[in-house]
Amino acid sequence: MLLSALLALFFFFTSSCARRGPLRAPEDVRPAPIDDLAARWIDGQVELHWSRPNRSETGRRVDEIAEFIIEHQCIGRGDSDFSVAATVATGERGRFRRVRSYRYRRDVPEEWLPCRYRVVSKTYDGYVSEPSNTVEITR
Repeated sequence: MLLSALLALFFFFTSSCARRGPLRAPEDVRPAPIDDLAARWIDGQVELHWSRPNRSETGRRVDEIAEFIIEHQCIGRGDSDFSVAATVATGERGRFRRVRSYRYRRDVPEEWLPCRYRVVSKTYDGYVSEPSNTVEITR
């Protein structure tokens, strides 16, 4: 009886309720905005290229990014604001080695041009970065 009571107390005080560590402020875990987004026109397609952010807004290391959200605004199509064009999953969860840079290609009709693009990073915990620098494709 005494042994089972001691075991129960041991498990009660050593369990951590699934919390990984101390709570941190959102800016400590939110990825810093991408600052090197580049775009080019290749045979009727827009190709975007950017580097994976490694740091948070406050300079802490960002461990895992779940996806990149690509937003576009095509003036020739009549877009008045940015909207989601695509989502690129990273597959980083549990990986030892991270991909350092990403490329994305998309068919874009010439009558939609000019188009502006920007990219947002999102962590597995749902923290979303500020938008990247904006690039514009004209023909």
